[in-house]
Amino acid sequence: MSLLTTRIEMLTHLPLCSIPNPKKVSAKLPSLLVGGGDGGILREISHHSSVEHIDMCEIDKMVINAYKRFFPDIAVGYKDPRVNLHIGDGIAFMKSVPEGTYDAIILDAFQEMGPTAEELSDLSLLESVVRALRPDGVLCTPAVSL
Repeated sequence: MSLLTTRIEMLTHLPLCSIPNPKKVSAKLPSLLVGGGDGGILREISHHSSVEHIDMCEIDKMVINAYKRFFPDIAVGYKDPRVNLHIGDGIAFMKSVPEGTYDAIILDAFQEMGPTAEELSDLSLLESVVRALRPDGVLCTPAVSL
């Protein structure tokens, strides 16, 4: 098991196993997933049959295309019909979602990642996360992101 696999599994399974029957996940800004362009977190979310809807926001379509082409075993999560892919700024996407939309948000981004670093440390992002989560919803992100 690689460090990448362990990281992906921890970012995915800890939040989804901590709440009963998660139905809507967000991925990069994740269910909502924000980031995670490699598709590994999507692959792991797909193991949770209770999840009905997965929004994923990735800023760089080239990352997605590269993983689909060169690492299809990781990018297999893009084939899941529950995935709704949004190409664009995950932070802006997060700020635009209606209140109480997600059971889980997985923020797979890092403060050190260029121009978004300042926005990731901005209190308004956390306020947007809180607003986007349903009561008892969860956020999972690498500790260095906050």
